[in-house]
Amino acid sequence: MEASFPAVKGQRAGLVSPIISSSASVQCFSFYYHIIDAYVGDNFEDIAVDELRLSDGECNNTEIIPEIHNSNCSFEQNLCGWTHDPTAQFSWTHQYGETPTYDTGPTTGADNSSAYIFIESSLPQALCDRAGLMSPLILRPTTTSGAQCFSFFYH
Repeated sequence: MEASFPAVKGQRAGLVSPIISSSASVQCFSFYYHIIDAYVGDNFEDIAVDELRLSDGECNNTEIIPEIHNSNCSFEQNLCGWTHDPTAQFSWTHQYGETPTYDTGPTTGADNSSAYIFIESSLPQALCDRAGLMSPLILRPTTTSGAQCFSFFYH
């Protein structure tokens, strides 16, 4: 996403996948993203999304994760079954209010909820350090057509 001029603060961008049919009862969705940010504070950062993958079968995770059929998580109480990637160099932080580093994040969660999760990419993190978050295994409900929607807010 190109966020340089003539982009205006507050504009939003979305990425919507086509409907994907599969006979598999379990699928793995993964992707990488990178926020290109040379300055700290209230500015415009380009965002790159790459390697979107949807494959039949379970994700190749290093730990057992709980199974759920539907999920709606605002991170108000906890991580809702999401877990930190044990192979990552640093972890996500559960937060209420502003981020510790001034003017680098939201003041509230999405839809004015009070909690959210974030990564502190300032020092001591180094170039190419990675933080990962793994979802619970989300199974397709047997009572629906199989279509599901995954959406999230990011700042």
